[in-house]
Amino acid sequence: MAFTTWAALHQKMLDDLAAGNAIVGEYSIAGRILKYRSTDDFTRLLSYVEAKADAESGTGFGRTCAGQGGR
Repeated sequence: MAFTTWAALHQKMLDDLAAGNAIVGEYSIAGRILKYRSTDDFTRLLSYVEAKADAESGTGFGRTCAGQGGR
């Protein structure tokens, strides 16, 4: 599967997880290869891709800074 959007990759990863293909594998994103070798690696990669998909769609959360405003 060629990389098109973060949302499409997120859905592909969820489909792979449902099919039981989330133990060892890799995804190619714009010439970069992201590999995982355990379910822990997969879940961390899934979280990263989910955050990128949220940012891409505009549903992500921005940072909030509570402070003195430089005073």
